[in-house]
Amino acid sequence: MVAQDFVYSFNRLIDSTVASTGGWLFNDKVDKKNPFEAVNDSTFRINLKTPFHPMLGMLTLQYCSVVPKEIVDFYGKDFRSHPVGTGPFKLVRWEESNVLVLTKNENYFESDTAGERLPYLKGVRISFTADKGSEFLQFSQGKLDFMTGLDISYKDKLLTRTGELNPEWKNKINFEKMPYLNTEYLGISMAKQPCEALKNKKVRQAINYAIDRKK
Repeated sequence: MVAQDFVYSFNRLIDSTVASTGGWLFNDKVDKKNPFEAVNDSTFRINLKTPFHPMLGMLTLQYCSVVPKEIVDFYGKDFRSHPVGTGPFKLVRWEESNVLVLTKNENYFESDTAGERLPYLKGVRISFTADKGSEFLQFSQGKLDFMTGLDISYKDKLLTRTGELNPEWKNKINFEKMPYLNTEYLGISMAKQPCEALKNKKVRQAINYAIDRKK
């Protein structure tokens, strides 16, 4: 992977013929004539219209994953089913909404401090389960090694009121929690035939007043 791969990949995001959902990252922020440059193989430049401090953080979003031009050209619209990258694993099998199987990439470039090539795992199997209750059941039965996020359907079974593991789970699983920055909002859509009550401004105001913002 070289700087020119970044130029190609980021130009795809703002290419109207590709219609990428990630185009908002750069639209109205980069120079239209020369948005991206490969100064040399290891130096990549983004030409912004004006200073935009969040840009470095935005580059870590999944939209900015670098893709190889020759593979995209070869597979066309079917590229999504034949991903190629520089990561620690290779795609073996993918059944959408069912299972994703990855195997170790023997050519992966990273090593640990002892010089051992990464990754340590020979492979990874990822399951897709739409129902959170079913996911937790499989996890509790040892059929899943890892699960992220908690659902209200099993929250009380797993955690105490103070957010700690219930005694019955303490020696069974490793529980990790950490603070993170998050913004939530509640909105009322008036675009597509809202119910009659919501057309009344006073009803919408009543909903607004009912929310304890401090709490």
